[in-house]
Amino acid sequence: MITYKMIGHIYFNQTVPFEFLTWEIGYIFNPRYYGNGYATEASRRVLQYGFEELKAHRIIAMCNPENASSCRLLERLLMRKEGQPIWHNAYQYAILADEWQRNNE
Repeated sequence: MITYKMIGHIYFNQTVPFEFLTWEIGYIFNPRYYGNGYATEASRRVLQYGFEELKAHRIIAMCNPENASSCRLLERLLMRKEGQPIWHNAYQYAILADEWQRNNE
């Protein structure tokens, strides 16, 4: 019998209004697999798909300011923090298509 273990889950959805071509990425990973680069690799590929295939203009992500690992992950993806915490203790990070292209040429 083969046993499969879930490493993580990535969420990627277009936000409204659709004409702004903005997408949101989110993720949750099994703590057993932290520190192996899986979240970075998978998220980077989703960003690539968003910008290159879906022609997204902007991709955003929300992060709890107390989750330093998640903030570092978003910064490794070259997303930038936009302002102070919004909602209930959440930072918003973002990257534009031209920023993605400039850093991935």
